[in-house]
Amino acid sequence: LRMPRGYDYASRNPEDGARLLKQVHEVRDRVASFAHSVRSGERRGATGKFLRNVLCIGIGGSQLGPEFAAEALRADPAAASAARGRTLRF
Repeated sequence: LRMPRGYDYASRNPEDGARLLKQVHEVRDRVASFAHSVRSGERRGATGKFLRNVLCIGIGGSQLGPEFAAEALRADPAAASAARGRTLRF
């Protein structure tokens, strides 16, 4: 999911590189759209309240990746601003 738009993966993987890259960017766009809808308040909880608490449930240590990413993003001003008022629990 880390390949930037315009990356020429198809030349490195001619059989299905273009298809895979298209799928990667479709998923990234959906994730970005979801995140924007939560941050903007467009997407709310079942009670109609803003989503303020996020619970990350992992099995057998699988929460470590998201936990490390969350810790790293604390230092990023844009990420810290987007997360203001929210709680992330592991």
